[in-house]
Amino acid sequence: MKLTDLMMCLACLGGLMACDGGGNDAADAGETATDTGDPGTEDTATESDAEDGTDSAVDSDTETSGCVPDCEGRECGKDFCGGSCGTCEAGFACADGLCACVPSCPIAEYTDDPTGSASKVAQLARQCGDDGCGGVCGECLGAAACNEHGVCLDPACAVLTVDKRTDIDLSSYTFEYVNELTFVSGSDAGGIFEVDYALDGVPADPASRLVVEIRRKPGFFGTLYDLGAEANQSYLEAKHAFVVREAAALDGTPGRVFFQTAGALVVRSVGVNAQGVYTGTLQAFLKHLTLVEATVDAGTGELTPQSGGACLQIPEVLVFDVAAD
Repeated sequence: MKLTDLMMCLACLGGLMACDGGGNDAADAGETATDTGDPGTEDTATESDAEDGTDSAVDSDTETSGCVPDCEGRECGKDFCGGSCGTCEAGFACADGLCACVPSCPIAEYTDDPTGSASKVAQLARQCGDDGCGGVCGECLGAAACNEHGVCLDPACAVLTVDKRTDIDLSSYTFEYVNELTFVSGSDAGGIFEVDYALDGVPADPASRLVVEIRRKPGFFGTLYDLGAEANQSYLEAKHAFVVREAAALDGTPGRVFFQTAGALVVRSVGVNAQGVYTGTLQAFLKHLTLVEATVDAGTGELTPQSGGACLQIPEVLVFDVAAD
């Protein structure tokens, strides 16, 4: 081989080596650039950095502020470091770091149950008996005694009961029963319903009726009315009225009339058409109803309970669910 040929081969080999080396470096640089520019890789690195940074920041802040959660002797509420010492179970409320039992008594604290269950009425609307916290909801006065429904029953009063309906399928209801109630008439002033009843277990004359007058549209779903409030002690002015009208005697003597003096009425819904006339649909709960014999003003129709007059009481919750005809 000539010297010139040998020199050319060496030069060529040197060039190839230089080219290969440069190509590999470029590829490596390209791979590095590609990895760095890969969104997935970049996001992963960023999230990791952020998490590390957040943890560090929290640790740093805690160390700097010296905040140490304080839950000693506390069951609930704040731990004074932005966290919580715990929460209370149903029926209890947090007070000064301790879970305190909330009594279930006052009618004024009634909260409507969206499911339509009468159990909440029975639980909250109690005059007496267990308050669910080891205390009592109230004491019955005089000779009155507390029954299992939390109602103070006066032995001087006759017990009024209303039959439960048997012609409906209760599988679609969330309460256990529906009491009898029939729609009589409706106007833009309200709706009138009625039902027969029994006194001390003895059915009253079929012409005797418990009359329910729903006179005002509920202000909202689940409105509660205290039938014993002063505003509801006038038959003519009451927002809603419960009256027992006994049948006349055989000799024509008018039957007795009883008007409400106490009771808790929860109106869940009423039916009113476009003209504002009651259509006969009603869903309501009633408890604590006491009615006292009243005199009737022949001119105005006003009813005035008599002092010492005979009285009637309902010993349990009444559930009304009336559908329009």
